[in-house]
Amino acid sequence: MKQRIPVVITLLLLMTLPMQAQRNKIVENPEEPAVFPGGQLNLETFLSDVARYPDGAMASGVQGTVKVRFVVEKNGSVTGAEIIEGVEEHLDATALKAVELMPQWTPARDKGKKVRSYVVMPICFTLDSSDRHITFCDIALGQDNSKFDKKLSAAGFSVHGELIHTDGQSAEMRRFDGKMADEDWAFSYAVSDKGHEVYYISGRTQRDFDFEQARSLFEKLRQTYLKAYGQGFYTSLSETSGYTIQNAFGTVELSLEPVAGSRRYAVQVQVTDAKAYEKAFAESLSPTSFLSEPRRIVDGEAVIRVHTPYVFIADKLLDCKTKDAARELLRSMEYQIVSDAGNSIVAQFALGTQYNVKTTLTFAKEAVSSVVVVANNETEEATNNDLEMSIGYQLKSQNRQGKTYVRGQKTLVWKTDNGNVQTLTFKQPAATKSTNPRRRRR
Repeated sequence: MKQRIPVVITLLLLMTLPMQAQRNKIVENPEEPAVFPGGQLNLETFLSDVARYPDGAMASGVQGTVKVRFVVEKNGSVTGAEIIEGVEEHLDATALKAVELMPQWTPARDKGKKVRSYVVMPICFTLDSSDRHITFCDIALGQDNSKFDKKLSAAGFSVHGELIHTDGQSAEMRRFDGKMADEDWAFSYAVSDKGHEVYYISGRTQRDFDFEQARSLFEKLRQTYLKAYGQGFYTSLSETSGYTIQNAFGTVELSLEPVAGSRRYAVQVQVTDAKAYEKAFAESLSPTSFLSEPRRIVDGEAVIRVHTPYVFIADKLLDCKTKDAARELLRSMEYQIVSDAGNSIVAQFALGTQYNVKTTLTFAKEAVSSVVVVANNETEEATNNDLEMSIGYQLKSQNRQGKTYVRGQKTLVWKTDNGNVQTLTFKQPAATKSTNPRRRRR
């Protein structure tokens, strides 16, 4: 008798398994499909409230339709949600989370009975250009600072004190700190006067590194931002060069900061949102010419050096047909006009302590006839490459006094003072007067 028990149990299991399988069957195409409470319009409202566009996908502008499959049980609960057609990790996670938060559905019916059924739901993510913002650790700038603080806290950052407005600052700022790229950082953000929208973040590592460690962290961050925002450019080819990514949505800047009196370095990062900045100051974060400026490609990277912008601007100044147009261009590029009298304008531009640029314009009537730029020089090779490959000038002659380049009707003479200071003189061709040939007397 004892030996028959396993046999009986086995026979019972064999009999009940098909019945159990029948009860747990998931019907692919039931006669009456499952319905979201309230119908399609309520479903669309629910998704618009719950499936908010993730901050992490904003700056890259990723869009698309995520398809999620799930099971609506006989009691209407939603189970087994899975991505069957994804777009990008942030969008996929948002779509999956939205399905998991759904209320109970009206279950499907087949042959008059409630059944388990599959539902395949496409969730479409579209992003208007006005919604796109630069992000920091997947948190979008351009939003109210109280919301930003909550997201910082949720991401593990510690926010300190109240917003403060101290001398030398153009906006209210708040400090926060936390980990990024496995290192401890100290950050601050700035907000606009109206709306208190976060438009700028600046951060520095809380400890200093030797050169190799600093470069390693710099490169790690650079690769992260490259993936998120696209290709940027080096601000110089020196060992301690910075790296900048500029697009229509903002700017990311990485740099190494030498520590005074030592051979150690801190790593710095700055993130600025273009739309929030423009809203705060009623001016563009970066002139269009910088965004569209041609850049030389070296080993797959777009390369630019700190002196390229003022070479580019000097070339543009020659196209100005009036003094007002020249003044406006200088101001838009953040030059300070220090002298404006007669037929000349002198303007100054300073970028931290790295270099100063002095630009002198002379006019023939109203149009710019020449531009003389005096600035710190980097290397002769770098300048030649920028002039020829980035700006499009061609070397025509060289001697001990300098080198002469031409571009169309424009002439550029470049001179250096012991390799430390460069002088660039751009000239327009002198206007030639047309004369009528004398008529021969008969």
